[in-house]
Formats: sequence, C-alpha cells, structure tokens
Amino acid sequence: MITFPDFIGDGLSYRMSALITPEALQTALSITQKSATTVASVREQVMRVLDGKDNRLVVIVGPCSIHHPESALRYAKKLKTQIDKHKKTLCIIMRAYIEKARTSIGWKGFINDPDLNNTFNIEKGLNHARKLLIAINELGVPTGIEILNPFTAAYFADLASWSVVGARTTESQMHREFVSGLPMPVGFKNNTNGDVQVAIDAAQTARQSHHYLGLDLSGKIAILQSHGNPYAHIVLRGSQTESNYDTNTIQRTVSSLTQLNLINRVLIDCSHGNSRKNYAEQMNVIHELSARIKNGDKNIFGVMIESHLTAGKQAWTPNQVMRGDQSVTDGCIGWDQTEMALDQLSCAMLE
Repeated sequence: MITFPDFIGDGLSYRMSALITPEALQTALSITQKSATTVASVREQVMRVLDGKDNRLVVIVGPCSIHHPESALRYAKKLKTQIDKHKKTLCIIMRAYIEKARTSIGWKGFINDPDLNNTFNIEKGLNHARKLLIAINELGVPTGIEILNPFTAAYFADLASWSVVGARTTESQMHREFVSGLPMPVGFKNNTNGDVQVAIDAAQTARQSHHYLGLDLSGKIAILQSHGNPYAHIVLRGSQTESNYDTNTIQRTVSSLTQLNLINRVLIDCSHGNSRKNYAEQMNVIHELSARIKNGDKNIFGVMIESHLTAGKQAWTPNQVMRGDQSVTDGCIGWDQTEMALDQLSCAMLE
C-alpha cells in the first residue's frame, strides 16, 4: 500500500515549498536597457518578416537545452559574430530552452534541476536562468524559449523575442490561451504523430481574445483577459516516423492557413522528426531547404537548428560531472557545422 506523507485539501497529495514570485524575481534581476532594446527590436523584426515587410530568413539556432550557463554564454558570444555577419539576410535568434518536455522521464531542464542531480532546486534554476537570459540579450543576442509551463514563462516572458509551444503541448487549451496574451511571435509545433491540423487549430485559437485563469506577477491566481496574438504561426517538426518538410505538406499547410487568414508561411524545425532524430541529418535538411529558398520558395519564413559548441550528446547521469559544451538532451551539430549551415542559408537568401 502506498502512503502519502502530506495531504493538502481533500484528496490532494504533495509537499509544498514557497517560491519567489515573478514580480520579486523581475525586481531582483531587472532587465537592463540593452537587453530590453534587443528584445523589443528583434520582436519587431520577426513581426515584419511575418508581415512580409522584411525579406530575411528567421533562424532559431542553439542548444537543445541549456544546462551550463557559462557554456551557453560562450555560445552566445560566438553567435553574435554570425548575427553581425549575416544581418542583411538572416534574423538569427538563439535557442535558449531552460525547460525540457520529456516523452516519458528524464532531466526536465535547467529550471527544474539546475544542478543536474535530482535536487530540484527550482528557485535557484529560476534565478540563474533569468541572469543568463539577461546576459545573453545584453550581448545583442536575442533569445527564443519554449513555453512548457505557463506559470514558469511568467518569470521570463520579458526576455524572449520569440517562443514556441512544443509538440506535446500544442493541443493544450491552457497554452493556447496563454499565447493569446503574449507580446511576441509564437510558434505552434505539429504534434508528435505528425498532425499539422492541431497546430493550425492552436494558432487560430491563440489569435482570439480569451478570459482565463492565470498567474499575475504577484504570484496570485487571477482572471486574465488577452487581446489575441496575431503572430501565432506554425512550426513543422516531423513525426515519430517521418519528416514533414516536403513541398506537398508545406503547400497543404499554407493553403489551410490562407483560408483561415492566419500567418501563411511556416518555420521548419530541421531536427526531431525531420532529421529522424539523427542530429547530423540536420545538415541535409538545411541543404535541401536552402536549394528551395534559392529557387524562390516563399512558403518558408524560417528554420530551427539544434546546435552546440561540440557535436553530439552525452548521457545525463545524476551527480556526475557533465561537459558544459555538449548537449545532455538531443544531439546537436557542432559549431563548425553551425557556421556552415548559416553560410549556406545566407547564400540562398542572396540569390
């Protein structure tokens, strides 16, 4: 028989610990003027791309997940040189995922377990993650995050230029409502079975105004009213069994989006199902997409690439010292390949 040591309310079982509020964390770690400028500027740039007023390609590139702040900052400094190099052709945003959705079990990300040892020091994770995102933006490198837990996102929404709802949560009403109130472009991924319609439904829902229960900055549950997010869009990431960046799937998706008066261009995730979970295959996806873009394909407004300082991945083991420069979740291409990928995409945009 299972016994539960702590009971709260009627039939609910868990332990509780007090946590810093979003307002208190934002006060303790205020966004700097330089960081705020980076966020506002790049949000506007992505919106202009989605409106067809900026012809550049949006590129979300960076580690599968953040697990080592110092290495993430080293990556950001390298990426800044690429942002400057390709500023006329690419709108580059660093993938800075501080939470990780899991298919079953595993390390759930920097916020949940920043010490990678199952101690779950979430308040430390919140503090260090906010410090890191401020520092990255301070370099002039914009960040993109995944909205895994809407409550957590309240601590960081002011630091993201772009965000995404992942394949496992796109169907969630809570996430759709939350996105409807965010002041930035947000992508919805097709689900892990490859169903694109659920992402289209999500984008359509997020464009509307909603009244819903949410967390205010003081940490209290409140009734929130959103105005709708006109920049909700679709991210094609493949499925568990096949890719979906082929021209037929993209065209069908674009046609459906056009009929609904939604953003009718897509962002392609070069990893996950589209790489068949083989990180090295991302380079082949990039090569094919570059060729299409070079030949005038306007249905693709952006790509996502999983990239790190060192290629591959390492197996996470609690209490074991992990390398900072290599992924502990999905495999990533290394830095040299990242430069090659950005060069290739940039050249395609020049044609």
